[in-house]
Amino acid sequence: MKYLKLSTLFYLLYLSNSFALDVGISKPIYSNISQNIQGITQSEKYWFISNQYSIYRVPKTTKLVPVNFLPPSLRHYSLIHIPKYLAKLGYNHFGGISIFRNYVLVALERISPMKILFFDQDSLNLEYVYDVPKSFRSLSWVAASDKHIFFSENKLNSKSPLYRLEFDSNKLEKISTKGNLSRVQGGSYSFKTNSIFISSDMGAKRGGIYEFFVDSGKIKSRIGVYYNPGFPAYQELEGLAFYKQGATDMITLLMLDNNYIEDSFHFIHIKNWANDYNVIF
Repeated sequence: MKYLKLSTLFYLLYLSNSFALDVGISKPIYSNISQNIQGITQSEKYWFISNQYSIYRVPKTTKLVPVNFLPPSLRHYSLIHIPKYLAKLGYNHFGGISIFRNYVLVALERISPMKILFFDQDSLNLEYVYDVPKSFRSLSWVAASDKHIFFSENKLNSKSPLYRLEFDSNKLEKISTKGNLSRVQGGSYSFKTNSIFISSDMGAKRGGIYEFFVDSGKIKSRIGVYYNPGFPAYQELEGLAFYKQGATDMITLLMLDNNYIEDSFHFIHIKNWANDYNVIF
């Protein structure tokens, strides 16, 4: 994969004790999938990548490199669209995505009650619709373990908790948050630590990847990401996927460039971040 040098971008990833940090950043990718790109997740067989209106199902054998997401390649991937009956009601914005059992989950917003949609990974049929509380004003992300589905508004603080849905019993509970995050864009669950890796672009000095520990409600800063939220790049950090690549823990983060004429995005692949970088704020 060809990577851009960090010096050629408007952001810099930083990490305390980061001598082992390994970061790969793709060149900007211009295509239909780039338009307001939102989330990324992966299963044993597929990658799923969402933008505002669609989810692309990409075979897992496909490498996350720019050439595989240019227009000639996109026509080979299956698509999930916002169901027509929901679009007619005014729902017009997919958010983050996650894998739960054999479902691909996606947050759907702009109209109340906001929803989590469950699509079968193989048939791509809509199987189930879950309404989040009517008090929600945003629903930018969703993450899942084998039993639970996690979501929140696009902020996590003392007044905006993490929600945990036990799918089989339909039991919904709130988990108090010991920290403060805004502009939450994506989440991905880690079975190893019962935690959720969360992307937030609340500012160049504090934006990046955080880890929310479900048992304690604590938030730890993991990987800071400098980027340019203003002119001329208007960059946003979007969804992320935490996963295993062999024995290695990996994070793939999406970064959107809101360009004047045509949006583009980057894949940011991160591994070997320092385990002792755990500043609690």
